[in-house]
Amino acid sequence: MRHRYESEDMPSGICEDCGHFCIAVVRDFGIGPYEYWGARGNHHDYQQVSPCCEVSIVEGDTKVIRTATHTARRDHRDGKIKAGEKYHITVTKHWRKGGPWWITTTKRKVA
Repeated sequence: MRHRYESEDMPSGICEDCGHFCIAVVRDFGIGPYEYWGARGNHHDYQQVSPCCEVSIVEGDTKVIRTATHTARRDHRDGKIKAGEKYHITVTKHWRKGGPWWITTTKRKVA
């Protein structure tokens, strides 16, 4: 039996592993074809998981706190942004319902 889910019916929330906001997708974690004492079958284990890490989704949300464009005064530690280059910074707050919250910062060079 094949399950068909509409995208608007899928739960949304925070990925339990990486913390990004996402909408669940259906994945089959079954073992597939098998044979047990001469009886053949096909095992399916459909689960609603996050598309990024394929783990469960917990209730929560994300919010962009700040976005800005800067010019680097020195080379950054990760080596991706050098002194004098312009870069875009985004600060995002993530939280789980009734649980912890955390802040992530992403930087990318402006072309």
